[in-house]
Amino acid sequence: MSRSLGPGLPPGLLTRFSQADLPSRLGRGLPFLTLAADGTLHPMLCSYLEWLAVDARTMRLAIAAQSRSARNLEERGVGTLLLIEPTETVYIKCRATGAPLRRGALARFSLAVEDVLEDSPT
Repeated sequence: MSRSLGPGLPPGLLTRFSQADLPSRLGRGLPFLTLAADGTLHPMLCSYLEWLAVDARTMRLAIAAQSRSARNLEERGVGTLLLIEPTETVYIKCRATGAPLRRGALARFSLAVEDVLEDSPT
C-alpha cells in the first residue's frame, strides 16, 4: 500500500537526483510513464543521467526530442517516475511546466513534483 510523502522530494531523494554522486548511480534503470493520446500509459526507461532535481518541487528531464515520451509530455503534460530499489519503492508524480527547451536532438522538460508516493508490501 502506498502512502503520500507530499508534493516535494524528501531530502534523501533530493540528494539522489542532484547528480552529486552520479558515478555510483550509472547503470540503473528508472521507468518513466507518460500518458499516450489513446489514454494508455507509455513506458520509457531512463537513467540518472537524464534526471536532475533542481529543488524539492522541480525536476528536469532531458530526453530525445522526437520520442513518444517527449510528445506525450508536451501534449498531456503528466508523467510518473518510478524508483524501484531493494530498500525502497517510490513513485514521483510530475506535471510539465511550460514548453520544453530544445537543443539539437534533445528536449529538456521542467517538471513540477505534484506528489511523492512511497510503496511497501502489505
